[in-house]
Amino acid sequence: ELLKTEDTVFHQSPLPHLTLKTFGHLKMGGDLPSDANHYFDEAHTLFTAGREPDRIEQLLVLSLTESPRHTDSWEHLAALLFWQEKVEEALVAYTQLYQLDNSNLETAAHIAECYDRLGFRGLSRSYADHLPILNQNIRNEEVTEIINRLNE
Repeated sequence: ELLKTEDTVFHQSPLPHLTLKTFGHLKMGGDLPSDANHYFDEAHTLFTAGREPDRIEQLLVLSLTESPRHTDSWEHLAALLFWQEKVEEALVAYTQLYQLDNSNLETAAHIAECYDRLGFRGLSRSYADHLPILNQNIRNEEVTEIINRLNE
């Protein structure tokens, strides 16, 4: 079972906990808030400065509690968790982000990278095999870097 421990960002409040229970496939109605808020603004400032990762995590959970469909909060949370090498948690956050915006190629690339790091090569390939084709015209550098890492 994914994230058996109770010591994760997904156990801090009800919304992230529901996200964990659905493995990042929590269906959220379009009527839920998706706006940035002061929690996100403060988290973004700290994130950009590379300071206080624990505080950033707390602020992003508060941001998502207030605005569950705020994709930038999900993206920042996923990136922070991945950077902290909490790959299982990052995967859940990236999956929820993908659920909210499946047009973001970087998110799909990060999901592939998470699966790869966790040893799920088949699942990783199911995302990664499509990335070069989808990125052909966009030429997103982040996606290209992830493709290269996955092909090493």
